[in-house]
Amino acid sequence: MTVYVMGDMHGDFDPIFTVLSYIEFKKDDILCLLGDSGLNYDVHPKEKAYIDTNKSLYIKHSLNDGLYRCLGFLPTLLIVHGNHEARANTVAGYEKKMWNKGIVYVQMEYSNLLFAKDGEIYTIDDHTFLVCGGAYSVDKEQQIRWFRDEQPDSQIQQQVLKHIHTHVDFVFTHTVPFKYIPTERLLSEFEQKNVDQSTEVFLDKVESNLDYTHWYAGHFHCDKKVNDKFDILYHSIERVGD
Repeated sequence: MTVYVMGDMHGDFDPIFTVLSYIEFKKDDILCLLGDSGLNYDVHPKEKAYIDTNKSLYIKHSLNDGLYRCLGFLPTLLIVHGNHEARANTVAGYEKKMWNKGIVYVQMEYSNLLFAKDGEIYTIDDHTFLVCGGAYSVDKEQQIRWFRDEQPDSQIQQQVLKHIHTHVDFVFTHTVPFKYIPTERLLSEFEQKNVDQSTEVFLDKVESNLDYTHWYAGHFHCDKKVNDKFDILYHSIERVGD
């Protein structure tokens, strides 16, 4: 079993199709997307009835058709919560299930499409993976949808902080700890003093106190190796542990 990781897709899954041209995934492999996948974006949590009655059409549209057709050729997809998507537990049709010693959300007809629960630790081939998604959306006024629960709340934060005194092999988050913000990628059209960076500050606390082997994050639409233990990913793919 091999775990791979990639960054944001925002509904454009061409980078995955490119990967399929040179990586032959095995059935038990796992591909993690680090948030803002483009799924669960067009449907607001208040529209649960719409999803429930039109679920198949919604899923096909959300998966951009092409990814829907390729699901059978992909490994298990583990998706971290981003800031431009509803949390799966607020969307009708998802069920909780145990997966590798942690909780995920899944629509059973798409059983290899899993949404991670923030604060969970998954154990895969004796390696532990801590997950915490979410971030602040600087572009709220430009978005069709944005979600009040886009950032990890105090309950999620406490769940994550429970793990900081133990060793974790790998960390998957959407955004980065404050100290690792790639300032060259900040959008000049937004006044940075108005940006809520509380999630980044929280992750700074986690990173400073957590014993971990390697950390992967997305959000900033760049591929950047911060140091030997930290990577920001966009459309490149990493084999976890290499």
